[in-house]
Amino acid sequence: MEGIFTQMISWMQSVKSSVGRTFLSALLVLVAFASIYAQPDTAWVRWYGMHQALALQPSNDGGFALGGTTNFNENRRRGDFHCTMVDDSGRERWQRVLIDTANRNAIVHGITVSCYDSSIYLAGSWSAPDGGAALIARITMDGDSLWMFSYGGNRASFKTSLPDIEGGVYAAGWSNELGEHGSIDALLINVDDTGQERWHRAYGGGSIDYCWDMIRTSDGGFALAGQTTSFGNGTKFYLVKTDANGEEEWSGAYQGDGASIASAIGQLPDGGFVMAGWYYPEELETRRGRLIIRVNAEGDEIWQRQYEDSTRMGASEVFEDLLVLPSGDIVALGFSLDSRKSGILMRFTSDGELRWEKGYHLGWAGTDAKAFVRMNDGSYALTGTLNRGENSGAYLTLTEPDTTNGENTVVLLDPAFPSQFVVGAPFPNPFNSSVQLSYSLPSPSQTSIRIYNQLGHQVADLYHGRLGAGQHSTNWDASGQPAGLYFVRLEEGKLVKTLKVTLLR
Repeated sequence: MEGIFTQMISWMQSVKSSVGRTFLSALLVLVAFASIYAQPDTAWVRWYGMHQALALQPSNDGGFALGGTTNFNENRRRGDFHCTMVDDSGRERWQRVLIDTANRNAIVHGITVSCYDSSIYLAGSWSAPDGGAALIARITMDGDSLWMFSYGGNRASFKTSLPDIEGGVYAAGWSNELGEHGSIDALLINVDDTGQERWHRAYGGGSIDYCWDMIRTSDGGFALAGQTTSFGNGTKFYLVKTDANGEEEWSGAYQGDGASIASAIGQLPDGGFVMAGWYYPEELETRRGRLIIRVNAEGDEIWQRQYEDSTRMGASEVFEDLLVLPSGDIVALGFSLDSRKSGILMRFTSDGELRWEKGYHLGWAGTDAKAFVRMNDGSYALTGTLNRGENSGAYLTLTEPDTTNGENTVVLLDPAFPSQFVVGAPFPNPFNSSVQLSYSLPSPSQTSIRIYNQLGHQVADLYHGRLGAGQHSTNWDASGQPAGLYFVRLEEGKLVKTLKVTLLR
């Protein structure tokens, strides 16, 4: 494991409950206070001992995994890798802190709950005055540490990650040492479930190029989004399209009215892409405005939209994350900083026209919104950091279902070619030997179906691969499995649906 796979870090795992206990009395007050001021479409809000949350993924049983950082040893004033697992109502199951004994500052930027090897991958970086490196850690579904390694040499960082169906993980970010074009290149790496590198790819031009987000595309490749100063004047949105092995197919650079940074990317039903982030107005470099740019499947720009809510000097409005719905609508998450910081969720048509927006200010100094996922019922789970001085901490909130245009009431105009990823009710349920799972795909896509028991362990791998558009069904023969509750996890592209089935004997 030479080159990028540089070293095994000296880390130790903490399972001390005191991380969460520090905030216990305060949290009871905070939750009660927030319930009074919560927005009407907020179902619940939870706070955790994690100091900062930057990543969110649904777990196999309907819960959530949060990744971020915590100053475990307050005397060091350094952050450590932190993962918190909660149930479907946001109640904490466990939390783990991976402590760097070398006294470096470590933070999780991307989290992957992998059904392919029943584990959680944390991707991020550590930093110190003399440099830093990109990190990947693997832990079990129960939070036990398996390994943590550094990659990319000095001045490297991972910002996002995706599961590999062969086991292991893909992570993307940037590296100086592995750059093949300029001083810093965008980086994509694939490692197996032991942390051994399979391959890595660098992207960029003659200057500085970063990757902030990555998705798996409908053709099995990848799309990376970030920023570049290598192509033309100034900082621009940067988009790289690759094949399944990370080989670049094409790339593009795009700019709003000023320096522009893309923090999130999604793929539209027509095969094109949409990126969200922010730009710095040329006349006010201390202020940021929200920016969305849509391109076609070849990377040609179709439109861009700039959204500014404040004209106060120094105010900022940014997008941090986005999702593309099966209808082609775009939902973006960010925050607005004016007299106070508030999380904001906005939904647009595929043409960039605003359908609605909703602010989330949970009290105190401000609400920083970083990541979100959409649930089966159309609700959204949002995470970030609640800024309240020395007691700042991570939060998770769930909204009520989004029923725009009745999107959660599925109507198939042509059952053979559905417009959405649709999963039917398992039949029969409960069952005593086998159960049929029916689902429909709007377009050809990577699909997987896995079965998990109540402990979160995978008990069946029914399918993973590429399926065509239309209706499909798969049977699960549960012979040999004990009676009880099981979870069916179906993945189509970036969308995940989880169903419960009950086996009787």
